[in-house]
Amino acid sequence: MLAAADAAKALEPFAGSFAKQVFALGVVGMGLLGIPVLAGSASYAVSELFGWREGLNYKAREAKGFYAIIVGATVVGFGLTLLGFDPIKALIFAAVVNGLVAVPLVLLIRRIAANESIMGNFASGRLSSTVLWVTFSIMSICALVMIGASIFH
Repeated sequence: MLAAADAAKALEPFAGSFAKQVFALGVVGMGLLGIPVLAGSASYAVSELFGWREGLNYKAREAKGFYAIIVGATVVGFGLTLLGFDPIKALIFAAVVNGLVAVPLVLLIRRIAANESIMGNFASGRLSSTVLWVTFSIMSICALVMIGASIFH
């Protein structure tokens, strides 16, 4: 697996002498984005599965199960760190998975956004579709390069 130092070194052509700082900022940013998103999405999924009241618009006493899942997911993440799991490797792994999963999701979003039977008058126009196709293409190329680099490294 890629070490944090290797990942930071890979940024040197783009970030120069600030590569380590840029990498550290990216990892911290990923953690700050990932923790609430993962805990929240897990809570929504579990709450929907069991038919519990869900949503951040409810107070904790109104949606106890929903908030319990958020707290539980956060505690599990914290516990993994206490058990010796390397948080940097976990964040890198999460970023890689997110990068791979995002590719088909962007395509799905583009298809839904362009579908007038779903979106009605709010269906995406030519500019939006073009931006989504460009985004999909760039993300696909990056994902393929990342996969290729990991296979042939």
